[in-house]
Amino acid sequence: MDNPQSFAVPLEPYALVVAAQRNEALDQAAQWQAVAVQRTAERDELRAELERLRAETNAQAPHA
Repeated sequence: MDNPQSFAVPLEPYALVVAAQRNEALDQAAQWQAVAVQRTAERDELRAELERLRAETNAQAPHA
């Protein structure tokens, strides 16, 4: 019967690759999260501007 250890593959080189891929994925996730936060802030600013413009328009509209 074959020795099971003869089929053993050293995991250290793969662990380094997997760790590097994980770190890259975490970096990308952080970048996308930062983009999402920025877009949310921009959306909120635009929403506030829209509400301000609506209020101005309603104040200027002739009342019946």
